[in-house]
Amino acid sequence: MAEPMYRQIADDLRGKIDSGEIPHGAQLPTEIELMDAYSASRNTVRDAIKLLTTRGMVEEDFREMKQLGANVVRIHLQVAKFMDAPDKPNAASLAQLTKLLALAESNNLRLDLTGLACYRRADVPA
Repeated sequence: MAEPMYRQIADDLRGKIDSGEIPHGAQLPTEIELMDAYSASRNTVRDAIKLLTTRGMVEEDFREMKQLGANVVRIHLQVAKFMDAPDKPNAASLAQLTKLLALAESNNLRLDLTGLACYRRADVPA
C-alpha cells in the first residue's frame, strides 16, 4: 500500500533539505507553491509540513548542537501563544513545550526559556 500523499511530500522535502537543494534553515516554499508542485490540497501540504517539522528537524538540530558541544539551547517564547485567556492555558502549546523539554532532556541539553512577554497589545490574552 502506498504511503499517504502528505508523507510522500514530507519525505521529498526532507530529501531536498538533506541534499542541499533546499538549504538547511532556509524557508520552505509557500503552501501555494507546494500545492502546485505536488498537485496536492492545502490540508495535505500543511500535514506534510507539520510532519516534517515534528518528525525530525528539531531532533536533528538538538543532536547536532550537542555534537558541537552545546549544553544549553535558548528557546524564545511568547506568553500569548501559551494562553487562550488570562486564566486559561493553551493545552496544545503546552503539550508541544512538554515534547520539547523531553527532547532536550534525552539529548542532555538544558533549555533557557526566554521572552515570556507579549510584544504587541493585540497579543495580550483577553
